[in-house]
Amino acid sequence: MGTTEEKQKFAILMAMLGTAFGEKGIASERIEMYWAHLNDIPVDTVAKAVDTIIKTRKYSSIPTIAEIRDAALGRDDEIESAALGAWGRACRAIERSSYGGDPVLDEAIRTAFGGWEAFGQTDPENGVADRAHFIRVFKGLAKSRRDRGEPALEAGFQGSLPRGQDVVKKLAERLGK
Repeated sequence: MGTTEEKQKFAILMAMLGTAFGEKGIASERIEMYWAHLNDIPVDTVAKAVDTIIKTRKYSSIPTIAEIRDAALGRDDEIESAALGAWGRACRAIERSSYGGDPVLDEAIRTAFGGWEAFGQTDPENGVADRAHFIRVFKGLAKSRRDRGEPALEAGFQGSLPRGQDVVKKLAERLGK
């Protein structure tokens, strides 16, 4: 972010946060400070984060810069959860011989094992060590993306992990409701 248009969009996002969390106006100094610490993140990514915060935040104060960054780029606990889910998906993909096509998972497998073929040939006796290595690599890649101001996990990948409402919906469908 950096253009005048992006800064204007950012100011609108800050006004939305002010409205959502009960502040009639946000001081221009505060907007400038938030801008200075968030302008390395694309404004569209910040907009998605603001939308998520408005939908999920329970506190009545403006979120901190760190909260917005976490919502935009991913928190450590989300990365940990995604890494564990990715390991399970990778193992199932090898069992079914249907892998590839998920750029986040593919990158982690390539970095950790040299590719899907090599991953499929790992010794089951080393399963615990392989799992720990994969999770460490996955988290490292995600945190590197976050440090570059990119979302730690791509939206498609995050969406592939079950969310509470999706689980409830699937259960309701199974029960015929």
